[in-house]
Amino acid sequence: MSSRVYCTCFDHRYLPRGLALIESLRHNGVVDDIFVLCFDGAAFDAMTRLAVPGVKLVTVAALEVAYPDLTQARANRSLIEFYYTCTPAITEFAFMQTPEAQHTTYLDADLWFFANPDLVFAEIGDGATAIIPHNFAKKKKARERFGIFNVGWVTFARSEEGLRCLAWWRDRCIEWCYGRIDGKRFADQGYLGQFAEIAPSTKVIGHKGCNTAPWNIGNYRVRKRETGVFLDDDPLIFFHFHGVDRDFRFFYFDSHRLYGAPHSAVIRNDIYRPYITRLLDKEALARAVLPEAGAGRVKLRGNNILGLDLKNMRRRAMRLAFEVADLASGRPILAWNGQVY
Repeated sequence: MSSRVYCTCFDHRYLPRGLALIESLRHNGVVDDIFVLCFDGAAFDAMTRLAVPGVKLVTVAALEVAYPDLTQARANRSLIEFYYTCTPAITEFAFMQTPEAQHTTYLDADLWFFANPDLVFAEIGDGATAIIPHNFAKKKKARERFGIFNVGWVTFARSEEGLRCLAWWRDRCIEWCYGRIDGKRFADQGYLGQFAEIAPSTKVIGHKGCNTAPWNIGNYRVRKRETGVFLDDDPLIFFHFHGVDRDFRFFYFDSHRLYGAPHSAVIRNDIYRPYITRLLDKEALARAVLPEAGAGRVKLRGNNILGLDLKNMRRRAMRLAFEVADLASGRPILAWNGQVY
């Protein structure tokens, strides 16, 4: 009988990443149930056909039956904002569906595990909740306005404190969950900074190999040892592959240039290359049952003038500029004929 349950969520665009996440957990010895909230029918149908063992599928309709206020929330926010809104709801839903579980953990779909997460739970100990700071590199500290903590991994214990905090987070996100800064609020993420007020035994995970990401990797000395990749003296447990994107058909890009992050041979060959190798495999698997899997992006709502979304136009222009610079420096990973280079 499992003492833990995990959950994640994605639509058809993120289906290959979700499959890669699940495979990485299984490869590293995680046998617990994993709940997947499928944000659209295409993702649900594809996951149903793939029949991944130990995965329990949840539709938005089923989640709205459990939490009727989600229906009204969906009507007054953008698609990506509704996705943010559902994070605590699916986390609590998975807990309620698995009464034997003592911990429920939400995982972003673009995480990938290099090791078993037991080390994370050892650090959590008897904490009612567990959150991980962004640990922004010094030159990106201004980004803390979007939240001190990152929502990539969030854990709750089946305790009075843990359940109270999870319910509080769920209610706050249904009440307000938008892709803009409002005081200390930002999407589902800004609320994490108040967890310690709701649950005083909240644990802040300090392991450098947990939720390592482009925004914090510049803080550490990244080295390859016989047993794997290390951040200073901490082994890499899971990496947050935020911003990985395929463009120009054959090239995979990352977001290191956006964050001014280092991009050493170890980072490229021992962190990104293994992930993109598996992602390429999962893209092929997903597209065998859903041709549009992995295609397109969910956009933030920007300022519209004459029908033009200026925010997303700026984002696209910046991304293209970074990609051209990356191509010139040889950073991207080439995918050709089912292989990565």
